[in-house]
Amino acid sequence: MNNNKKNFQFFYILITSLYYPAVLGAIFYSLIDCFPNVMQDKNNILYILAALAIMMSFSVDFLYSYASRAFYSIIHFIFDLLIITLLFCSYKALINGIKNSEPIPFFFIGFIFIHIIFVIWDIFFVPKDKGNGKFKAFNLMTIFDSIFLLFTILCFMIFRDSYKLGILYLWIFTIPYMIIGSSVIKELSKATGKEKS
Repeated sequence: MNNNKKNFQFFYILITSLYYPAVLGAIFYSLIDCFPNVMQDKNNILYILAALAIMMSFSVDFLYSYASRAFYSIIHFIFDLLIITLLFCSYKALINGIKNSEPIPFFFIGFIFIHIIFVIWDIFFVPKDKGNGKFKAFNLMTIFDSIFLLFTILCFMIFRDSYKLGILYLWIFTIPYMIIGSSVIKELSKATGKEKS
Protein backbone atom coordinates (compact mmCIF):
# COMPACT_ATOMS: atom_id res chain seq x y z
CA MET A 1 0.00 0.00 0.00
CA ASN A 2 1.48 3.37 -1.02
CA ASN A 3 1.59 6.47 1.21
CA ASN A 4 -1.32 8.08 -0.63
CA LYS A 5 -3.59 5.14 0.12
CA LYS A 6 -2.40 5.06 3.73
CA ASN A 7 -3.43 8.71 4.13
CA PHE A 8 -6.86 7.94 2.69
CA GLN A 9 -7.19 5.00 5.08
CA PHE A 10 -6.63 7.44 7.95
CA PHE A 11 -9.65 9.48 6.76
CA TYR A 12 -11.63 6.27 6.20
CA ILE A 13 -10.99 5.14 9.79
CA LEU A 14 -11.91 8.59 11.15
CA ILE A 15 -15.25 8.66 9.33
CA THR A 16 -16.29 5.04 9.93
CA SER A 17 -14.92 4.60 13.46
CA LEU A 18 -15.48 8.04 14.98
CA TYR A 19 -17.71 10.58 13.22
CA TYR A 20 -20.57 8.42 11.93
CA PRO A 21 -20.82 6.32 15.15
CA ALA A 22 -20.71 9.48 17.31
CA VAL A 23 -23.61 11.16 15.51
CA LEU A 24 -25.63 7.95 15.24
CA GLY A 25 -25.08 7.38 18.96
CA ALA A 26 -26.26 10.91 19.82
CA ILE A 27 -29.48 10.42 17.83
CA PHE A 28 -29.98 6.94 19.30
CA TYR A 29 -29.71 8.21 22.89
CA SER A 30 -32.09 11.10 22.18
CA LEU A 31 -34.52 8.47 20.86
CA ILE A 32 -34.25 6.41 24.06
CA ASP A 33 -35.22 9.47 26.13
CA CYS A 34 -38.57 9.62 24.33
CA PHE A 35 -39.75 6.09 25.15
CA PRO A 36 -40.52 6.44 28.89
CA ASN A 37 -42.88 9.38 28.22
CA VAL A 38 -44.33 8.19 24.93
CA MET A 39 -47.87 7.88 26.34
CA GLN A 40 -47.75 11.24 28.16
CA ASP A 41 -46.73 13.48 25.28
CA LYS A 42 -47.99 12.84 21.74
CA ASN A 43 -44.99 14.76 20.41
CA ASN A 44 -42.75 11.93 21.61
CA ILE A 45 -44.30 9.66 18.96
CA LEU A 46 -43.37 12.25 16.33
CA TYR A 47 -39.82 12.49 17.79
CA ILE A 48 -39.48 8.71 17.55
CA LEU A 49 -40.74 8.62 13.94
CA ALA A 50 -38.34 11.42 12.96
CA ALA A 51 -35.36 9.88 14.78
CA LEU A 52 -35.95 6.39 13.32
CA ALA A 53 -36.09 7.74 9.76
CA ILE A 54 -32.94 9.84 10.25
CA MET A 55 -31.10 6.89 11.83
CA MET A 56 -32.04 4.63 8.91
CA SER A 57 -30.86 7.25 6.41
CA PHE A 58 -27.64 7.78 8.40
CA SER A 59 -27.07 4.02 8.47
CA VAL A 60 -27.23 3.75 4.68
CA ASP A 61 -24.70 6.60 4.32
CA PHE A 62 -22.45 4.97 6.92
CA LEU A 63 -22.59 1.54 5.22
CA TYR A 64 -21.91 3.16 1.84
CA SER A 65 -18.73 4.74 3.23
CA TYR A 66 -17.81 1.55 5.07
CA ALA A 67 -18.12 -0.50 1.85
CA SER A 68 -16.02 2.07 -0.08
CA ARG A 69 -12.73 1.30 1.68
CA ALA A 70 -10.82 0.40 -1.51
CA PHE A 71 -11.96 3.60 -3.25
CA TYR A 72 -12.03 6.01 -0.30
CA SER A 73 -10.48 9.44 -0.96
CA ILE A 74 -10.12 12.88 0.60
CA ILE A 75 -13.07 14.09 -1.53
CA HIS A 76 -15.22 11.27 -0.13
CA PHE A 77 -14.16 12.28 3.40
CA ILE A 78 -15.10 15.96 2.83
CA PHE A 79 -18.48 14.96 1.35
CA ASP A 80 -19.08 12.61 4.29
CA LEU A 81 -18.40 15.40 6.78
CA LEU A 82 -20.78 17.73 4.93
CA ILE A 83 -23.53 15.07 4.82
CA ILE A 84 -23.12 14.20 8.52
CA THR A 85 -23.31 17.89 9.47
CA LEU A 86 -26.31 18.60 7.22
CA LEU A 87 -28.20 15.49 8.36
CA PHE A 88 -27.67 16.29 12.02
CA CYS A 89 -28.63 19.97 11.59
CA SER A 90 -31.72 18.98 9.58
CA TYR A 91 -32.70 16.51 12.31
CA LYS A 92 -32.30 19.17 15.01
CA ALA A 93 -34.36 21.65 12.95
CA LEU A 94 -37.13 19.05 12.62
CA ILE A 95 -37.06 18.19 16.33
CA ASN A 96 -37.21 21.90 17.25
CA GLY A 97 -40.13 22.30 14.86
CA ILE A 98 -42.00 19.44 16.58
CA LYS A 99 -41.16 20.76 20.05
CA ASN A 100 -42.23 24.35 19.35
CA SER A 101 -44.89 23.67 16.67
CA GLU A 102 -43.09 25.99 14.26
CA PRO A 103 -42.11 26.00 10.56
CA ILE A 104 -39.13 23.87 9.49
CA PRO A 105 -37.54 25.62 6.48
CA PHE A 106 -34.00 24.74 7.61
CA PHE A 107 -34.92 21.04 7.64
CA PHE A 108 -35.77 21.15 3.93
CA ILE A 109 -32.85 23.46 3.10
CA GLY A 110 -30.50 20.92 4.73
CA PHE A 111 -31.93 18.11 2.62
CA ILE A 112 -31.72 20.21 -0.56
CA PHE A 113 -27.97 20.57 0.01
CA ILE A 114 -27.66 16.87 0.88
CA HIS A 115 -29.26 15.93 -2.46
CA ILE A 116 -27.06 18.39 -4.33
CA ILE A 117 -24.02 16.65 -2.79
CA PHE A 118 -25.47 13.23 -3.68
CA VAL A 119 -26.04 14.24 -7.33
CA ILE A 120 -22.54 15.76 -7.66
CA TRP A 121 -21.07 12.60 -6.13
CA ASP A 122 -23.10 10.28 -8.37
CA ILE A 123 -22.13 12.11 -11.55
CA PHE A 124 -18.48 13.02 -10.94
CA PHE A 125 -16.98 10.81 -8.22
CA VAL A 126 -18.52 7.33 -8.44
CA PRO A 127 -15.73 4.85 -9.37
CA LYS A 128 -17.52 3.56 -12.47
CA ASP A 129 -14.41 1.93 -13.90
CA LYS A 130 -13.78 -0.21 -10.81
CA GLY A 131 -14.90 -3.77 -10.29
CA ASN A 132 -16.77 -5.68 -12.97
CA GLY A 133 -17.73 -2.95 -15.43
CA LYS A 134 -20.09 -0.21 -14.32
CA PHE A 135 -21.95 -0.28 -11.04
CA LYS A 136 -25.48 -0.82 -12.35
CA ALA A 137 -27.20 0.22 -9.13
CA PHE A 138 -25.48 3.61 -9.29
CA ASN A 139 -27.45 4.48 -12.42
CA LEU A 140 -30.67 3.99 -10.46
CA MET A 141 -29.25 5.91 -7.48
CA THR A 142 -28.34 8.87 -9.72
CA ILE A 143 -31.92 9.02 -11.05
CA PHE A 144 -33.32 8.69 -7.52
CA ASP A 145 -31.10 11.45 -6.11
CA SER A 146 -31.95 13.81 -8.99
CA ILE A 147 -35.71 13.22 -8.60
CA PHE A 148 -35.54 13.71 -4.83
CA LEU A 149 -33.54 16.93 -5.24
CA LEU A 150 -36.43 18.36 -7.27
CA PHE A 151 -39.00 16.83 -4.89
CA THR A 152 -37.25 18.38 -1.86
CA ILE A 153 -37.19 21.83 -3.47
CA LEU A 154 -40.93 21.45 -4.14
CA CYS A 155 -41.55 20.36 -0.52
CA PHE A 156 -39.56 23.36 0.74
CA MET A 157 -41.74 25.69 -1.33
CA ILE A 158 -45.06 24.11 -0.27
CA PHE A 159 -44.64 22.25 3.05
CA ARG A 160 -41.96 24.15 4.98
CA ASP A 161 -44.54 25.29 7.56
CA SER A 162 -45.54 21.73 8.56
CA TYR A 163 -43.31 19.56 10.73
CA LYS A 164 -45.76 16.64 10.27
CA LEU A 165 -45.26 16.77 6.50
CA GLY A 166 -41.52 17.00 7.19
CA ILE A 167 -41.70 13.63 8.97
CA LEU A 168 -43.79 12.21 6.11
CA TYR A 169 -41.17 13.48 3.64
CA LEU A 170 -38.45 11.72 5.66
CA TRP A 171 -40.18 8.36 5.37
CA ILE A 172 -41.04 8.83 1.67
CA PHE A 173 -37.32 9.49 1.10
CA THR A 174 -35.85 6.93 3.50
CA ILE A 175 -37.64 3.73 2.44
CA PRO A 176 -36.65 3.76 -1.28
CA TYR A 177 -33.24 5.18 -0.31
CA MET A 178 -32.62 2.10 1.86
CA ILE A 179 -33.76 -0.30 -0.89
CA ILE A 180 -31.65 1.27 -3.65
CA GLY A 181 -28.79 2.01 -1.26
CA SER A 182 -28.54 -1.64 -0.22
CA SER A 183 -27.98 -2.63 -3.89
CA VAL A 184 -25.27 0.02 -4.25
CA ILE A 185 -23.59 -1.16 -1.04
CA LYS A 186 -23.58 -4.77 -2.29
CA GLU A 187 -21.92 -3.72 -5.55
CA LEU A 188 -19.34 -1.66 -3.68
CA SER A 189 -18.60 -4.55 -1.30
CA LYS A 190 -18.04 -6.93 -4.22
CA ALA A 191 -15.76 -4.44 -5.98
CA THR A 192 -13.84 -3.82 -2.74
CA GLY A 193 -13.31 -7.57 -2.37
CA LYS A 194 -11.91 -7.73 -5.91
CA GLU A 195 -9.57 -4.82 -5.18
CA LYS A 196 -8.19 -6.67 -2.14
CA SER A 197 -7.66 -9.88 -4.12
